[in-house]
Amino acid sequence: MSNEKETVLLDKGISNLFNQMSHYLMGSTPIWARMIERFGWVEKLDSWGYDERVKLTPGVRIKALLINILTDRRSLYRIKEFYEQRDLEVLFGPGVSAEDFNDDALGRALDWLSEIGIDTLYPQLAAAVLREIGDLPLAGDWLGVHADTTSVSVTGQYEPSEEDDEDTLRLARGYSKDKRPDLKQFLFGLATIKGLPVHGTVEDGNLADPKWNGQLIPKLREALAEAVPQHKPIYIADAAAVNEDNLRAFDEQRVSFISRLPSTYKLCEYVKEAAWHKPDAWQDIGVLAEDADGSSYRLQAFRRELHGRTYRFLVVHSTSLEALKRRKWDDVVAREYAKWSKDAQRAGRTAFACRKDAERAAEAFEKAHRSGLHTVQTAIAEESQAAKRTGRGRPPKEAPAPPSQTVYRLHLTIVAPSAEAQAHFLHQEASFVLLTDIRDDQRLPDAQVLRLYKEQHEVEGRFRFLKSPYFVGPVYLHTPRRVEAFAYVMLLALLLYSAFEHVIRTKMKHEQEPLILPGDRKSWKPTGSSVMDLFEAVLTSAVEIGGQVHRGISSRPNPQLARVLGFLGWDAGIYTESASKA
Repeated sequence: MSNEKETVLLDKGISNLFNQMSHYLMGSTPIWARMIERFGWVEKLDSWGYDERVKLTPGVRIKALLINILTDRRSLYRIKEFYEQRDLEVLFGPGVSAEDFNDDALGRALDWLSEIGIDTLYPQLAAAVLREIGDLPLAGDWLGVHADTTSVSVTGQYEPSEEDDEDTLRLARGYSKDKRPDLKQFLFGLATIKGLPVHGTVEDGNLADPKWNGQLIPKLREALAEAVPQHKPIYIADAAAVNEDNLRAFDEQRVSFISRLPSTYKLCEYVKEAAWHKPDAWQDIGVLAEDADGSSYRLQAFRRELHGRTYRFLVVHSTSLEALKRRKWDDVVAREYAKWSKDAQRAGRTAFACRKDAERAAEAFEKAHRSGLHTVQTAIAEESQAAKRTGRGRPPKEAPAPPSQTVYRLHLTIVAPSAEAQAHFLHQEASFVLLTDIRDDQRLPDAQVLRLYKEQHEVEGRFRFLKSPYFVGPVYLHTPRRVEAFAYVMLLALLLYSAFEHVIRTKMKHEQEPLILPGDRKSWKPTGSSVMDLFEAVLTSAVEIGGQVHRGISSRPNPQLARVLGFLGWDAGIYTESASKA
């Protein structure tokens, strides 16, 4: 009987203890909290000054935004709900409640961020991350810095207010890379090294890419001197970076570069033709991608002058690009034929009073259709037709018929493209032209120029993540200043994510076994998002016994989680240990 009573009491005690427990959905939140601590971002942000009467500093509130963005991005008014499900002492230290992260408090933190000039602070934070991570893998002696922009659409009118000045972000319609020209937008500008942001900007929605590149060149030189002083960086961008002003800026700032020559330059067509006239001079590069079915490349190098300076130009032929253009050939020809035939019918309806006028019209038609794939054969036909009556009203029945007059019409024949025209089309369309200011192919071999340029997908990949609905979602903020500040918070979150992914992939190069991702997928080069999925369902529990809080992980153990935490230099203790006082 005694044993039975003890069992009942024990069961009751366990039940009471369980009822006193608090349960938390932690996911990957402790990882982001510890990374922010490692990089010292809260201290760096708060060092810019704030009202010391507040309970939580602006840096802590920005930290809360970052953790939320990287874990479960929500609108500002719902972030408080997000933190009601988390163990805040583990993330921020004692004395912090979910109410501290209401939408008003976070909105004030964004206002503060706008005032301190986060555009100046961002490259400093990025440089600190690159220095913390350590050595970066080089491509030869060069470190490629890839730069590009993308647009983000916003909802709402965002009309100018009296508080705005010339530095206020302009949410405006411009060239939409989201294919939403009906919405206002802002631009993200980004420069990355091996996928790690080294500089980020938030720009007006109607800023043109050539101008953005011109503004970035001098700023980037300073950022690189701080972030990677021991390396030789080389600026890599698409064709928008190439114009007379930017080329002069590269030269004046002594920034080496690789870019693509815009097809609007006649020089682009000329150097392509020069390459195809030397079929034995192609240098085979082979496949650059890890995929065996990837495109194969070959190239030829030339030295030519552009805007008063001599550069090295590389004509690059791509097998996949040629295959694509061959498949499109019939469609291109059909569309051009339909348009030219309609133009010819319209021109043939006009009657000219003299042959000279008809000849001039024929010359004008040929000139307007000179650059196409088809050719035009013109003939002038002489016709006789009744002249128009000069009198008003209906003529009497006995009135003689008007005399006939001679007129001239164009007879236009659209001739199908020749084999030579098809070859010229493929030569131009299946190749592209790169240029660099580094003329010495011993310092930077031709093949290395191409390899560095083809790594431009690194910055484009950052944009794909930055613009995914999971990460950003629609921007619902009331003022341009808050939109700009929140956009910089997103850039900071991207910096954290990129550092996380870089560390994991670097460590995996030395592993003997692949990482097992959700769905039993094996990967040697996982994305940061797929690794985050491992932590999505991590649960913890906490109970207070004798005035002391005891915590533990209550979800099923997963050895892959321990591996990832080990890569980052941590263990499961980040889920159960209180953070330092925020």
